[in-house]
Amino acid sequence: MTSSTDGVLTTPVADATPPTFLDQLGDELVTIYVGPKRKGFTIHKEIICESDFFRGAFKSTFAEAKDGMMHLPEDNPDAFDIYVEWAYRKRIRDGHSESYLHSLYDLYIMADKFCNTKLKDATMDKIQDTARENNLQDSLFTEILVVRAFKRLADQFEKGLCKFLVLMMIHCFFGRRTKIYCNGSKISTEYLQEIDLRFVHELGNKDMNIFVMFQNNLIEELQRETVSFDPRNRDETYNKNRCFFHIHSSDEDCREKIVTKTNNSGFIFDMSTTDDPRVEELGTKSEPGAKAYKINKFFSDDQNWTVMERQEDWILTHDTREECLYVSNAADEPIVQFPAKCVLCIEFCETSSKIAIQTMAPYDDLKDLENFYCEFQDSNLAGRFFLELKALHAGVTRKSRTSDEMDTIFENVLDL
Repeated sequence: MTSSTDGVLTTPVADATPPTFLDQLGDELVTIYVGPKRKGFTIHKEIICESDFFRGAFKSTFAEAKDGMMHLPEDNPDAFDIYVEWAYRKRIRDGHSESYLHSLYDLYIMADKFCNTKLKDATMDKIQDTARENNLQDSLFTEILVVRAFKRLADQFEKGLCKFLVLMMIHCFFGRRTKIYCNGSKISTEYLQEIDLRFVHELGNKDMNIFVMFQNNLIEELQRETVSFDPRNRDETYNKNRCFFHIHSSDEDCREKIVTKTNNSGFIFDMSTTDDPRVEELGTKSEPGAKAYKINKFFSDDQNWTVMERQEDWILTHDTREECLYVSNAADEPIVQFPAKCVLCIEFCETSSKIAIQTMAPYDDLKDLENFYCEFQDSNLAGRFFLELKALHAGVTRKSRTSDEMDTIFENVLDL
């Protein structure tokens, strides 16, 4: 009992019970159909209307408000699924597949459409973190991804995701420049590889803004006295408060401690949907799930192997069921086979298509075959092979080499 100011005893009124999370959500639901196949998502109206885009549709006199339905035929259902989870939980789920990466790009484009700056910046962080943790390079800026981003983000191609894609291209292209010595001089000049320049030219034919952005940022890169930052890192210090690829106002401090994650599963490239003819899913030749990589050369330290290893169009297969690696020629004739668990270390650099496989020799007949050398058709395939093998065999380690060091290793072996 308490006393009021006029001396009358009163009974205190209990505080009202705060509304639960479900109470705040309400009972009203709306359905949003996404993609050309109209995949339906049923969501609480209060949650979806936190976005100005949806609030303008569902809390208005438009047909969407009357019917409780909306259609988004141009958007990606997988990306919208991530958006729905973010709407409820305010975090973007983790993923380790190529399709997940593509969904993040579409989520960024979707967030721009929904006028959701906070989600755009959070998605940009997730893209950078995924790229850094899985050491992704060329798969970040395929032609389809770059052209779609510049098309859907045409009014802001100089910042955010578009800027990230261009700087990532420059970062990778610079990492694999070719040294050319003129007239016997010991002084070399470094040039971007022709295949990379041709790639940019083809992108420019599809969207001139891509070429302009690449050209302008390339000039800035050439004028730098120090090596530029890796676009996959989020801890750069170009702006005091704003992360480099964020688009929020400069008076908002968004920096947070970068937590480095250890991803033991590896990044999974979508072999079943890839258009890359150099990687195939084996069916009749082996158990489902085995991956075959077309390689230009395969040879070993064994001096008895002199001619056969230097033929082209060998196939390196990782049989996940039999847990073995085997090499066959273009006629599908097996050349060598060894247990995948015998692989101790793979040596390669991010820009080289050559790898050296170091193994232990558990059997007498393998004692002379402790090192194998493969030349893939490009560096991306070498990276795919390493990540796939590491995902299934945690004991596999990586030893980084420069491109020149890998060339020296191969030249020494070929001279045997």
